[in-house]
Amino acid sequence: MRGEGRLAICPNCGKEITFLKNYIHGCMVEYNFDGESYEFIRCVGGTLEEFCCPECGYKITEDEQQARKFLKG
Repeated sequence: MRGEGRLAICPNCGKEITFLKNYIHGCMVEYNFDGESYEFIRCVGGTLEEFCCPECGYKITEDEQQARKFLKG
């Protein structure tokens, strides 16, 4: 069982992964700019989320709860 120290395995590339990349399409990104650097504040109005393997980019799911289950096992 992955919840006991084992890593999730990407069904596409077979690599062990500890996190998923989360892409939100169609959103407006808000940053604060202090004249030197940017600070991410939030993403507003996202229409589609994808949770993908950080190794090969394969889309695991579009649902956050499913992404949590995948990572926890």
